[in-house]
Amino acid sequence: MKFKKWLNKVTKIFVVLGMVLSMCFTAGNTNTVEAWDSGIPHEFTRIKSITYPEWWKRKCPQITKQWFTYMCKYNGQWSYCLEASKKTPSSGNYAASVIENNVMVRKFLYYGFGGPNGSLFKGQALTDDGLNEEETGYLYTHVLLSLAYSGDMCGANIDDLERAGIGLKSTWSYVESLPDPSNGANFSTGDTAKFTATFDKANMIQTTNTVSFNASSNETVQLPLQSNVTIHIAGSSAQQTGGTATVWGGQSFYLTAPLENSPTDYTSGTLNSSAKGKFCALAISDGNGSNQTHGSWTQESVDSLRYSVDWLDFGWIDLIKKSANEGITNNNGCYSLEGAVYGIYSDGVKVDEITTDKNGYAKSSILPVGNYTVKEITASTGYDLDENTYSVTVVKDQTVRANSNETPGNDPIGIEVVKNDAETKGMPQGDATLEGAEFTVKYYDGYYTKDDLPKKATRTWVIATKEVTYSTGKKGYVARLSNSNKVSGDNFYTDENGAITLPLGTISIEETKAPKGYLLKGNTLNVTDNLTGVTTTEKDTNYVAQITKEYQGAKLQFGNDANQMVVTEKVKKQQIQIFKSGYRNGMSEVVKGLQGAEFAFKLKSEVDHVGWDNATTYDVITTGEDGWAITKDLPYGQYIVRETKTPKDFYTNPDFFVSVTKDTSEIKNDADKVKKVILNNRPVETQLKLVKQDEETGKTVSLNSASFKIVADEDILDGGNLVYKKGEYITQKVGGKKYDTFTTNSDNVVVVKTEYTNDDDQKGEVFLPLQFFAGKYHLEEVKVPTGFIGLGKTQSFEMSGLLDYTKDEDGDPIYTVKVRNEQPKAQIKLNKTVADLDTDVDLVDRSDLSKIQFVLKAKENIYSPVDGSLMFAKDDVITTENSGAIVNSGTEVGNGVYALSTDGHLDISNLPMGVGEAQYYLQEVKTLDGCVLDTTKYDAVFKQSDYTTKTYIKSFDVENLTTDFEFNKTDVTGDKEVEGAQLTITDEDGNVVDQWISTDKVHSIEGLVVGKTYTLSETVTAKDYVKATEYRQLYELLISLIDKIVMIFGEEKMTIKELGEIMDAGLDSLGLGVVPLSMDQVVLGDLKRSRLHEIKVLFITGMNDGKIPPNLEDRGIISDDEKELLKQYGITLSQNLLEQSMEDEFYMYMAFSKPTEELYFSYSLTDSDGTALRPSVLQKNLSCLFPKLNRKKYPEEEKRYYFNEEDSREFLLQGLLQMKHHPEQIKKNKAFLMLANYWDQYSEKKKDLEKYGQYLEESYEEPKLSEDLMEELYGKEISGSVTRLERFAACPYQYYCIYGLELKEREEYKIRPMDLGNLFHKALETFSKKVKESDYSWKTIPEKVQNEYISEALQTAMDENLGDVFYSSSRNQYKIKTVERIMRRTIGVLRAHLKNSEFEPDRFELHFGKQERLREAEVPLSNGRKMFLLGTIDRVDVCEEDDRVLMRVIDYKSGAKKFEMEDFYYGLELQLIIYMNAAEEIYHKETEKEVTPAGVFYYQLQDPIVKADHAEEESLLKNFRMSGMANSDGDILNKLEAPDGDFLSMPVRLKKSGEPYKNSPVMGTQDFHYMGGYAKRKAAELGGRIYKGEIRPRPYRNKKGTACDYCPFADVCGFDVKLPGYEYQSFQSLSVEEVLEKIREEGE
Repeated sequence: MKFKKWLNKVTKIFVVLGMVLSMCFTAGNTNTVEAWDSGIPHEFTRIKSITYPEWWKRKCPQITKQWFTYMCKYNGQWSYCLEASKKTPSSGNYAASVIENNVMVRKFLYYGFGGPNGSLFKGQALTDDGLNEEETGYLYTHVLLSLAYSGDMCGANIDDLERAGIGLKSTWSYVESLPDPSNGANFSTGDTAKFTATFDKANMIQTTNTVSFNASSNETVQLPLQSNVTIHIAGSSAQQTGGTATVWGGQSFYLTAPLENSPTDYTSGTLNSSAKGKFCALAISDGNGSNQTHGSWTQESVDSLRYSVDWLDFGWIDLIKKSANEGITNNNGCYSLEGAVYGIYSDGVKVDEITTDKNGYAKSSILPVGNYTVKEITASTGYDLDENTYSVTVVKDQTVRANSNETPGNDPIGIEVVKNDAETKGMPQGDATLEGAEFTVKYYDGYYTKDDLPKKATRTWVIATKEVTYSTGKKGYVARLSNSNKVSGDNFYTDENGAITLPLGTISIEETKAPKGYLLKGNTLNVTDNLTGVTTTEKDTNYVAQITKEYQGAKLQFGNDANQMVVTEKVKKQQIQIFKSGYRNGMSEVVKGLQGAEFAFKLKSEVDHVGWDNATTYDVITTGEDGWAITKDLPYGQYIVRETKTPKDFYTNPDFFVSVTKDTSEIKNDADKVKKVILNNRPVETQLKLVKQDEETGKTVSLNSASFKIVADEDILDGGNLVYKKGEYITQKVGGKKYDTFTTNSDNVVVVKTEYTNDDDQKGEVFLPLQFFAGKYHLEEVKVPTGFIGLGKTQSFEMSGLLDYTKDEDGDPIYTVKVRNEQPKAQIKLNKTVADLDTDVDLVDRSDLSKIQFVLKAKENIYSPVDGSLMFAKDDVITTENSGAIVNSGTEVGNGVYALSTDGHLDISNLPMGVGEAQYYLQEVKTLDGCVLDTTKYDAVFKQSDYTTKTYIKSFDVENLTTDFEFNKTDVTGDKEVEGAQLTITDEDGNVVDQWISTDKVHSIEGLVVGKTYTLSETVTAKDYVKATEYRQLYELLISLIDKIVMIFGEEKMTIKELGEIMDAGLDSLGLGVVPLSMDQVVLGDLKRSRLHEIKVLFITGMNDGKIPPNLEDRGIISDDEKELLKQYGITLSQNLLEQSMEDEFYMYMAFSKPTEELYFSYSLTDSDGTALRPSVLQKNLSCLFPKLNRKKYPEEEKRYYFNEEDSREFLLQGLLQMKHHPEQIKKNKAFLMLANYWDQYSEKKKDLEKYGQYLEESYEEPKLSEDLMEELYGKEISGSVTRLERFAACPYQYYCIYGLELKEREEYKIRPMDLGNLFHKALETFSKKVKESDYSWKTIPEKVQNEYISEALQTAMDENLGDVFYSSSRNQYKIKTVERIMRRTIGVLRAHLKNSEFEPDRFELHFGKQERLREAEVPLSNGRKMFLLGTIDRVDVCEEDDRVLMRVIDYKSGAKKFEMEDFYYGLELQLIIYMNAAEEIYHKETEKEVTPAGVFYYQLQDPIVKADHAEEESLLKNFRMSGMANSDGDILNKLEAPDGDFLSMPVRLKKSGEPYKNSPVMGTQDFHYMGGYAKRKAAELGGRIYKGEIRPRPYRNKKGTACDYCPFADVCGFDVKLPGYEYQSFQSLSVEEVLEKIREEGE
């Protein structure tokens, strides 16, 4: 019974199907009544004869005959006699014309019997006269029509009929009052009412033209109005806004609309109207004048009425006036952005005027869209008038900005202060200098006088005078506002060109430090007005002037037009008094008050420069009787005083120095106002200090000691007695011991009995124990500190016999001798060559060895010989900057990385030798493509062997090996070489690296690049052999077999025979997929690269002009002529155009001649845009060669459908399913209809329909689980991760399987991606904690410590996460190395991200859940249920400010993960935002500050392959950018990362204005809060659905795939979208902005 019922349904389906098929393949015609054509005859038929009532003629004698007529029809409508006295035409076909100007005829035909209205004479019948209702109506209508048309009533008139009792006059009057039947309807502009809007500026509205509705007054038309459009009825106050308006026939109307939010241009559909088509009265004539004209009617079809409006569009122009130099104008009251007036012009006419507010903002009134120019008319306070004109285009409903960056007024001249000597009026005196005088210049951002200057200046600068040479050659001393004159202070103001300038305001200038040798007090500042010559003088005070605005720029007003100040000062002066006493020659007594000694005073600096004789004498004095002599006031300086005359028998005093450093006025004690020098010719005993220093740095050598001997260079006298002879060593007796060798104190001092040293001396110094006598000496260095050279070095010095009045702090003179030594240096030389093997193919480019790079590092710690400090730790990189090394050959390309010279040399000299041994090593880090990277460490060990050798050299000759591969082709036995097979090696991009034909010899290739993957394939099979598949498949199977053997047998030992037997058994079980030789194949390729033979049929597509052959263009930098010229010199470049053309022709010939049976080629008639395309020029040539060439055109609409049996079933089922659910769409599916028709014709196919029918009847029904049951299953509270919710959003059934039924996948003893992810997370957590607990930060941790922490963290993580699995196989152990490499790279990248960031990692593995009692983690559900969200945030970075905390949430992902706003909206990606909510609440509780989200990001733990030529650090880092959303606030972005260009840590790009580009993943703070609220609402929605028992298999589907793609429960759920009841969750594709808009709407 059930089957019959089903069969009936199927039968009905195919009946419907047959009807649909007939609808699809047959089409009928429908007639419409157009305007009447009087030239076309139509059928006229007499129906029957009727006789008028007999009594009419009897009562109305005016009727001339017994009246009768025929009831007739014309063209299907009733037809009436219009001339009563004439005969009725015979039946036939007659033409008819329209009766235009007879209203009553039209009305009687319309309202009378048989007319469209037909209301007259209804219910009237002259039954007594034998006439029924139809005949009576026809009779009356005929009589009145004859009267209306011709007045012919067989001799009577209407009054005669009235008097006779035939009452038709009232009917006539009634019909006269009725409306005229429709004459059709239209507008004054045609069938379409056309409106064009104009701008009514007076009323600030747009108004259209007026249009009239031409129709009968009782007819209407309905006009749908746009929501903000108003219709006005002309001549009345009637109006309506929006909705549907009614217009009556004869009315005129127009439209208005606002300017803002102007409606779009509008064209209506067909309007609803009561108007009918034109009603036409017809006059029918058979052409015989004696016969009646008959009258009938026709109703024309009404024309479609529409209306259209062309509205204007409006917008605004706004403007932000900004300072072109905000450094000058910000917070400066002399400048204001307010009050600038701009004109807005259209075609040169000013249409608006706007004025800026205090923020520089101005906005126009509303303006029609179009092009405008904006120009400043009046500048605001302090600014120059902007002469630029800005072009803007107003866009509908938008505000278009015209920004104006304006130049603030400023003084480009600046200040010039000239310093002069008060006496000389110019150059300085003595050793004094006018250079170095310091002036404090203060700037105030307002207009002030000296009396009301603020206490604090806006900016302050200290400038100093410098010597200048004027164009005249004269020297002067000038201070200006310039960096070269600046001593200290704030940054200078600069103009738009970077020149130092002064803004509008006030400055004060005061000398605050006198130059060397001059008095500050008493300085005089003079400013001369160039115009008037008046000089303003200020003494011991500051000078104040204002910078005021001029038309363009500004001017510093010094009086009137001066910009130069002259400051004069008095030089310091003092008198020198000398007292002369001494020994007489040969006498021992002292003579006091020696008279007649003459002394000359000259400046030491001048004597040193020009010699004593040419130097200026400042004074000459002679001692008097008392032995005293005094000079005049001598200017500041150090003088050489020479005794030029000595009394007889007395010693001449040696030259001595005396200095004038103070002015007499500066000395308070009168006794000291004159400087006194006492001479007694007695040698002064002086303390001698020897200091050992490093020549290079000047530092004192404290690590090891140096020893010196001192030799007298002249006889040394004491009181006339000889102490040391010339050439004798100086000895000093201390504690009964004599010492002639003096050793500096040091860290490693070695005490020798014959050497004097003192532990109390400073390290690196030695004080001789006894005082020294005046005289000339030299030092001999007898022991050099370790790490230095210079043994035997000598250094002369002289100790004066002058006792100057000036003494040191203790009153004892100390003479210091500094001895400097050089350090020996190391030099490393390396010569690199590259092996050159004898191979068939050599891919190595040896022309430039500079691509090879080495790193130079310290092999062990290297210590300084100066003080023993650590110079380089073990494995520190050695750079030219940190070592002072010099690269003589090669170049330094990075941090301690050196590239060889082009010819392969590297020469690095001036390397520190340190103390003890200096051990370095070179290691290759980059080599040539095709070479094997040399990982050898080339040790360079240097040790000082003597104290004279300056440079120690270590040389290396190194050769790079190249990769060498040999290939041979053998048969399956492996013994026989197979010749004639074409073998091809391709790289990762599919490029052919090498191709050859196998021979009986091995084919060798030198230079395949290490690390790249190549594919070896057999592209042409040798004769009588089957083609080999790619070797990779075999390799992977073999490796898998070996891996399994290791897994099973582990470390168990076995013999080679046992291993061979196991391998044989394993190999026997392997299967290798090979395409059988007998099967056909289709090969796709291009004309140039295909190397195929024995082709039967060839199809060549795209035979269009410019494609085959291709158009050739010379787009290179070097032209063809230049290439030919270079070729003459042996330089061959790429092919020229002629060679390329010839090559293309050759390949085309080869292709066309390949097929042995058939050749097809095709070309396109049009491109995708419909543009016509020309066939290739080759077609003409082919047509000439083959005149009978068969050519066929395939039009676009011709479609063919090809199905095999399996596909046809699938397609038929889909169509039947569509027919069941969407029957209205099935008729568009022509392929299905054709296929169904085909199946219906074959009985064996019909049998299958029964099965398909049952298939269709079975529909999936969603199981219903009660809320009570779900509560029992999950409890009153659900606690789970955010991922758990995301899984439910992806597919409720998958969630139910995992968390409801608690189904689990079978665990395997292997490393899964999830295990690696856990390992990474744990290792990163452990590493981060180690860093936080240490004294380092992420930014400062040394690389060595970092690597130690990574190793320890990884070990800890493995111990806690399947450590035994990681060590279970060699392959898994290799994965450990991979993980460590990724960890190192990850840590490096994360540190690079933080390098330019103000954020610091603060929390790692931050957990939140029920215990933390976070409001954001608790989600209330209905019926008292709750859901607690759990999570562990991988990392939180913070930047804490005074009033808020900026927070960035980062989640590590071991797989590819990109944050998609669309997925977030649909609940598939809630994790980051819920983490953000939780972290925000935690930090707010802890800090009690506002917490602002700075961003949320995924960071992918990865190890991407980066091409070597793009391996710069910045390019590498871009592969590690995080995915997520950042805060668009400019200040926050700069704190996240202050980039030089693009951001390295995230894919954000900034415009020059600092704003992010539109496609940058950024959003505002408020949007982050909206998203946080939405995430919580979405979580509540999903939780509610869980409790409602939703477990239906309903996976999502979007552009990236479906939830079924990696679902482990696919075999359980039975989901099949082709089955009724199953369907995907199809999410609408949304842009970021669309998601934000939806979330904002919900948030508000």
